[in-house]
Amino acid sequence: MNYLGLTMFLLLSLCYRAQAVESVKNQFAAIPVLQVVYPQPVSKGDVRFEVYVAVLRAALEATKHDFGAYQLKPASSAMSEARFMKELALQRSGLNVAWSGATYVDIASLHAVKVPIVKGLLSYRFLLVHKAQLTRFAKVVDLKGLRGETTAHAHGWGDSLVFDNAGLDYLESSYEGIFDLLQQGRVDYLSRGATEVLDELVARDASTPDLRIAPNLMLFYPWPYYFYVHRESRELEQRLMTGMQRIQKSGEHGKLIRRYFAEELLMLTVTGRTVLRLDNPWLEANWKDAYSEYWYVPEGLQLDDALGSASVQP
Repeated sequence: MNYLGLTMFLLLSLCYRAQAVESVKNQFAAIPVLQVVYPQPVSKGDVRFEVYVAVLRAALEATKHDFGAYQLKPASSAMSEARFMKELALQRSGLNVAWSGATYVDIASLHAVKVPIVKGLLSYRFLLVHKAQLTRFAKVVDLKGLRGETTAHAHGWGDSLVFDNAGLDYLESSYEGIFDLLQQGRVDYLSRGATEVLDELVARDASTPDLRIAPNLMLFYPWPYYFYVHRESRELEQRLMTGMQRIQKSGEHGKLIRRYFAEELLMLTVTGRTVLRLDNPWLEANWKDAYSEYWYVPEGLQLDDALGSASVQP
C-alpha cells in the first residue's frame, strides 16, 4: 500500500470510529436518567433527613447496573411530614419518594418499601426534659406516671396515633416549635428517636439551652421508617426494594448506620434506664418475624422479649 492509500485508510478508519463513538453516545443519551425527588428538611437545623438520603443513594447506587442512571434532588419547597406524604399520594410537587412510619401503609395510593431505613432505631425514644424537671422525671417509673405529663408533636406526625392509643397527652406545633414549647415549660417532655436526639440538642444549643436527656427513662414502640412511593411507580418501588436488600446483604446498610450514629448506638447500651413500652397497633401482627433481619436490638436493653430473636448488630 502506497503512502496515499495508507493515509486514506487511516482517515476512513478514524471516521468510522468517530461515527461508532457518536452512535454509542446517542444510544446512552436516549436512555432517560431517573429523577428521584425527595422531601427537603423543614429548617436549617433539621438534619434528620441526612441519613435517609444517604441510604436512598446507597440503594440507588446498588441497582445502577440493573436499572440505569439516576439523579437525586430535594423537592423545591419544604413541607411537614403530613404534607409531603399527601403530596406524594396525589403525585404533586414533583415528589416521587418520601419516608415515614408504618401509619401510611394502608393508604391505597402509596406503597411502602418494607425494609426499615434506620434499622428500627426510631423505636428507641429518649426523653428530652427541661433541666429543672430532671428530679421530677427521675420519679417516673411506669406509664401511669407518664400519663400525668404532656409532650409535644409536630403537626401530622404518624406516631401521634401511638400516643393516642396509649392515652398520653400531647400538644401540636411546628417541628421547631416543639423545642421552644419545652424550653418555655409549656410541655413536660419530648420523645425523640435515637437517631434524632443528639443532633437536635447540638443544633439548638443556643436557642433552647436548658434541654437535657432524662438519664433514667426511655420509651420503646416499634416504629420502622420506610421509603414510600406512589403505587404507579412500580419500577422505582422494585428498584428500591432490590437496592435495600442488596445493601443489607453486603453490609453497607449497617456501615452507614454505624457511621452516622456511633455515639447513639453506645448510648443505647447504657444499662439502668427504665424502658416503658407502647404498642403500635398499626404494625402487622408478624412484624417481629418480618423485620428481624433488619432490626437493631441494643445489647443488654430489657424489652420483655419484645423483639424475640431480632438481630443485635446494626
